[in-house]
Amino acid sequence: MWSVSGNTSAGTYIDQNGLLTVAADENASALTVTAVSAADAAKSGTAIDTGLFNRIKAKSSKPLIVAGGITSDNVCDVASRTGADWIDVMTGVEQSPGVKDKTKIEALLTRCRQAVQTK
Repeated sequence: MWSVSGNTSAGTYIDQNGLLTVAADENASALTVTAVSAADAAKSGTAIDTGLFNRIKAKSSKPLIVAGGITSDNVCDVASRTGADWIDVMTGVEQSPGVKDKTKIEALLTRCRQAVQTK
């Protein structure tokens, strides 16, 4: 299941089939697309369906930010498989809910730097 945020128009949404609708009056410079739990829409950190994200991206005229379940172990894969304009990390770098873990953040940034250097 996916959610969209950062939108300025109520007409911008993702339906239950993952179809993104961007309203004609949408003024956001970018949209955040987050994988969420189907059982609890308030819970993020759900594994990303990169195929569905790419279908959403193909329908969007706005840059997209991918979020949900991103860690140092999967950040490079998520970036390469989605081609997201930005990546938002939250639960994947926490030691407990709401508390960021310096070691996890450093590991994630190290992986990102390594990926950039190998290009």
